[in-house]
Amino acid sequence: MKFLDVGAAVILREGKILLAQRNRNKFLGGKWEFPGGKIEEGESVKVGLAREILEEFGIEVVVGKLLTSVAHEYKSVININLHAYFCQPKNIDFKISEHENVAWVVPAELLNYDLAPADLKIAKALLKNL
Repeated sequence: MKFLDVGAAVILREGKILLAQRNRNKFLGGKWEFPGGKIEEGESVKVGLAREILEEFGIEVVVGKLLTSVAHEYKSVININLHAYFCQPKNIDFKISEHENVAWVVPAELLNYDLAPADLKIAKALLKNL
């Protein structure tokens, strides 16, 4: 079984949270998630998260306080530790390179989106902390 550390950005702007829809041709295709990605070996979660957001969305972020970390197993194939941090964007003119779509979502509507299972855990933790 494969084990991965993954960073997730909770990006807030004008009372809304940024979600990204996974590419339909990839694992968990069509599911919504908090932007982020895999942390490379030797990289801290904060550095890796900022790198992933810049690579995938062209957004520079300041990675702030940890919201929560959750573990999730996907079909006995991969175990992830998903670390969600509040992030402050330095810019909001972003590009979509690896996702189908993005949405700015009011917190009350988060659970109406078809979230990836690990991201659902993050959303529930976020709603308890707002």
